[in-house]
Amino acid sequence: MNAIILACTSLEEFIEQAQRNAGTNYPIWRLDKSFHRDPKLMRQQILKALAEIPEEYDTILVAMGYCGGSWEDVPAERKIVIPRVDDCISVLMTVDDMYIPNRKSEGSLYIKDENPASISFRSIFENYTRDMDPEAADEIHQSWKNTYSGMKVIDTGLYECHTENYMKSVYDDADWLEAGVEYVPGGVLLLEKLVSGRWDEQFAVIEPGEKITSKRYF
Repeated sequence: MNAIILACTSLEEFIEQAQRNAGTNYPIWRLDKSFHRDPKLMRQQILKALAEIPEEYDTILVAMGYCGGSWEDVPAERKIVIPRVDDCISVLMTVDDMYIPNRKSEGSLYIKDENPASISFRSIFENYTRDMDPEAADEIHQSWKNTYSGMKVIDTGLYECHTENYMKSVYDDADWLEAGVEYVPGGVLLLEKLVSGRWDEQFAVIEPGEKITSKRYF
C-alpha cells in the first residue's frame, strides 16, 4: 500500500500523534478547516485534492468525518478509506471498536483544541453580531442559551486540559451561555486504526470506480 493521508487541519495534531502511536509516517495532504462552514465548499476542496494528489499513491486515508455531506457522491479513482462518522468531533470521541457514527449529545458544544481561548464562542458571537442592534443581538444570545445546555471538554490526552488556565475561557463561555461544563473521554484510536490498516466496521473502504454515498456507507 502506497498511501497518503487526506486530512482536515482541525485534526492535524491528532493525526501526528496517531502516526507516532502506529509507527507510520504517511505524508499528509491538508484541507483547510475553514471550509467546514459550508459543506459545498469543503466538497469542492475534496474534489480538488483528489485530482491533485499524485498518481503514485494508490490509497487515500481520509482523516476526517462525513462532514455535513461533503463526501456525498464523491467518486473514487483509487482506494479511499474513510471513518464512518459524521464529523471530526465524533472521530476524537471514538474510544472503542463499536460502530457509532455520531457520539455527540444534543445541545452540547465540544472543546478539543490546545488553546480553547482561540475558539471562544462568545467571541464568535460578538463578531457575528457586531453590526446588529442590541435587541437583535440579545435575541440571538437567548437563542444560543436555549440551544446549548452543556460545554464538553474532550480529554484526548494530547493536552493538559484540567488546569485552571486551560479551563478559564471554557468556564467564561459556559457562564455566558448559562451552560454546564464536563469532561468526556476521547483519543486518537480511530485515527490510529486508520493509518495502521485496522479497517473494521468503523470504516468505509471504497474501491476504484465506486462512489461514496451516505446510504451505502454511513
